[in-house]
Amino acid sequence: MITEQDPPPNFNSPIVLQHHYGCVVPNIDLDSQTNPSTPTYAGDKNACGPAAASNSLKWLEQISSDITIPFSHRALLDSLSRYMGRQPNSGVSIENFIKGKLDFIKAHNLPIQVKFQGQGVNGKIFDSQGQTFARNDNTGDYPTYEFLKQEMADSEDVELFYKWWDGSNWRGHVVTATGVYETQDGKKYVGMKHDVKQGGQTGTVQEFPELTTDAQGRLVIHRKGVKRYVAHIVSEGPGTPFGGTSGFGDEQLIPHGFYLSQNYPNPFNPGTNIEFAIPERSFVTLKVYDILGREVAVLVNEERQPGIHYINFEPYDLAGGIYFYKLSAGAYSMTRKMSYLK
Repeated sequence: MITEQDPPPNFNSPIVLQHHYGCVVPNIDLDSQTNPSTPTYAGDKNACGPAAASNSLKWLEQISSDITIPFSHRALLDSLSRYMGRQPNSGVSIENFIKGKLDFIKAHNLPIQVKFQGQGVNGKIFDSQGQTFARNDNTGDYPTYEFLKQEMADSEDVELFYKWWDGSNWRGHVVTATGVYETQDGKKYVGMKHDVKQGGQTGTVQEFPELTTDAQGRLVIHRKGVKRYVAHIVSEGPGTPFGGTSGFGDEQLIPHGFYLSQNYPNPFNPGTNIEFAIPERSFVTLKVYDILGREVAVLVNEERQPGIHYINFEPYDLAGGIYFYKLSAGAYSMTRKMSYLK
């Protein structure tokens, strides 16, 4: 539990430092009544993780001319939810949150770097194929105010994972950070946007709770009489993703052999990503077949340079069902199965 004392009241001490994005950061409204769990979407209930991530990425798109998010805010939330592997009406772990975001960034060739400080997380967190990673900036057992303040000062987009004890269980929530503020009398505050209802419309709020650090070194949020401590801070900003990837079909790390990865997500709707690697220049075909063995799509039919290549497949004109995709490159051939939900 959190034993940090509630801070004394602040009698309007003037702000002496601030990094404020507040008004320009989007804040998607979660509504589990309108958007319940379905076979293709885990639902808006407990979707605070992908919601905070989609808020942040949409804001990052606003401030960087190099970043284009190819989705509406709602479609981005849906896509991130799938990449993060959410189960129906469930939240996400810090590992799946970051891995899903990295997979999304890689799939859409976005120039975004990911960093984090996280409780109990050792080392980097990699994407699903181990090619790019989020940098671990841990300096102790818990995230620090100094890291949060520096990321906000650098105009990074930031998500906060916080936890609290409800009397019988630990609970968690994810919010989008919109600013940090310090007053003349030494108090610290964080701006944050999130949806406090998730079960209906107009649940989005902008809040400015006070921050303190407890005896265990945890950053504590004092919100509406309940203490919550910050377990993880995730930050994204423009830049080449960590790990050597320089773009689609242009992986600096040459693979040692051929391979064809399982498509992700799977099952999928509306689209999925297929990754393959070739260690040498080869004539490559990547074709899709229906369950009767009929060719229904040709995704690649050309010479490719050695490296790791990514293909997005969106079968809008096909019926839902089981399909197979086959990679042929030189003497190498491999087939995998995928499921299209429509």
